[in-house]
Amino acid sequence: PIWFFCPSVCTFLQADLAKALNRVDQQPGEEFNIITLSFSDDEDPYHALAAKNNYANLLQRDFPLENWFYLTGDKENIRRVTDSLGYYFVKKKPHEYIHPNAMVVLAGDGKIIRYLYGPGFLPFDLGMALTEARKGEPGVSIKRRVLSFCFDYDSENNTYVFRLFRITGTVILILLAGFVVFLVRPGKKTGHRRPGG
Repeated sequence: PIWFFCPSVCTFLQADLAKALNRVDQQPGEEFNIITLSFSDDEDPYHALAAKNNYANLLQRDFPLENWFYLTGDKENIRRVTDSLGYYFVKKKPHEYIHPNAMVVLAGDGKIIRYLYGPGFLPFDLGMALTEARKGEPGVSIKRRVLSFCFDYDSENNTYVFRLFRITGTVILILLAGFVVFLVRPGKKTGHRRPGG
């Protein structure tokens, strides 16, 4: 949920989403759809179309625009949808909202899979969330745990970087432990039995 013509962060959220969509492997329309809902009941379908055209210009891949829905609604329906998503906002005064900067990734059955906080959506995170949504499996997978152990987020460059020292240190510790076990384990006794005794 966003405010289509927010003078602040919502525009960055949508722009970053469009940029991240350019770099994910999943196929729009086949593997996922996008729904952008305005939480401002002051916005109408005209605003939705203008916003859609604006952000569609940032797409650099073949993206079927009929699979990116820009929706508006009345106050009651907007509140019903945002409450069901756990997305809460407050209208301070006309054209001013306090709200989280997040995208909600849903499975086909509507189950919440993951919240992605922005701006600055990373294609890696979006791709992982889309894969989980397609499988309908929320939560921390073993693959994600391994990836988070091996990579750190570099906020300055807005990328993930390989944790060389952590991985190298872990490998060295495992090899060292294996070597110690090899040295201290009792060897096979090769004593011969004496005849008759």
